[in-house]
Amino acid sequence: MLRLTFQTLSLLTLLLTSGLALSQTSPSCSTDRVVFSINGVLTSDTEAQQNSDVLMERYLAANPSETVPPRFKVLYNPSGKKYARGAGGAIDFIEVIMQQTGLGLSRAIRMVMSLEPIPEPLNTPITTILSAVAVMNGNPDAGTLQRMLNGVNADIDQGSKVLLVAHSQGNLWANSILALTVDQHRRAALGQVGIAVPDTRLEKSSVSHVTLTEDLVIRAVPFALSTTTSNGYSLRDILTRTMGHNFISAYMDAKRPAEKDILAATKSSFAALTPVPNPSGQGPFTVTLTWGAQPDVDLHVFEPNGTHVYYARQSGAAGYLDVDDTTSFGPEHYYASCTRILTGEYQVGVNYYSGNGPEVATVFIQAGTASLSRQIPLPVARGTSGDNSPLPVARVTIQRNLTTGEIEGAIVP
Repeated sequence: MLRLTFQTLSLLTLLLTSGLALSQTSPSCSTDRVVFSINGVLTSDTEAQQNSDVLMERYLAANPSETVPPRFKVLYNPSGKKYARGAGGAIDFIEVIMQQTGLGLSRAIRMVMSLEPIPEPLNTPITTILSAVAVMNGNPDAGTLQRMLNGVNADIDQGSKVLLVAHSQGNLWANSILALTVDQHRRAALGQVGIAVPDTRLEKSSVSHVTLTEDLVIRAVPFALSTTTSNGYSLRDILTRTMGHNFISAYMDAKRPAEKDILAATKSSFAALTPVPNPSGQGPFTVTLTWGAQPDVDLHVFEPNGTHVYYARQSGAAGYLDVDDTTSFGPEHYYASCTRILTGEYQVGVNYYSGNGPEVATVFIQAGTASLSRQIPLPVARGTSGDNSPLPVARVTIQRNLTTGEIEGAIVP
């Protein structure tokens, strides 16, 4: 017989969920607040967008007097997508338990909670699932975490207050982002709201969390943060809402206490945040360059009308190079403001201007709803000879939606 340990229990219960992930759907200009939401495992892009629409619509409806609402963006967590369904999938695993025991959900939950041994025929598929999930869930992978951190820092450095709103396993990623944010000014601008928190803590003190007493998934995770809110659900209500854990049907159930608590926490958390001093410029199209200890790497942007914006020409027809570092690490920063931005194609590149050894440039691009983070190896410094032929990073196409007036971007590496 196989009995689930504390670690595997936590991993398995998190696999049963459909989480929250948000994409940017609000105006991209003239706002000093950004909500970055982080989903749990097993969330498709379509589900993420649906969750995004619900959160934004409910927030706007609850705060009609806000003339400039926050922007809502995604920090997408791809964990567990391939384990969702099919042979060996976690959802199929629970269904198999229910079918083979013949006693329905109550006995299946007892097995998940390690209160009852799992029948011998299920040992192999369960072991396969848990070993795969243990690797996936141990620590947020470095590449995805760096992409998330780049996005957060870009908005903080442009003067925005930034709030991480995480659901289920997404809270583990939010905690990691906060733990890596050691600069005191950036940390003061970064807040956290936890929803259905499976962890023992939230990284930042004095933060809000909302967990339903009817959320059987989180209640099955030992030592998770305490429940805070009841929606007054019957057992039937719970079972039709992914065991009380679903973001839309449970946590954002209209006019129920959990929805009100989430919206209130999202609004009030911004009051405790302080924007960074001396922020860089803000706009619907921005590029941020950082690097290591070598003295100087330069950012180059070619605008649609051919204007070349770089250290020798810091003001273009559409945007500005408003931060130019020449003493290691960066950042360098380009932004196109809402009033001056041009539609068409922009070309982004970097030039290793001076240094004594190999270097790596990290470039983060935001263009409307699109974003890209890339690392560019720089083998040798090229000096001024590289000014007219910088190493290419990406091509960015900017358009304006004729119906909404919003800036839309497409990025091709």
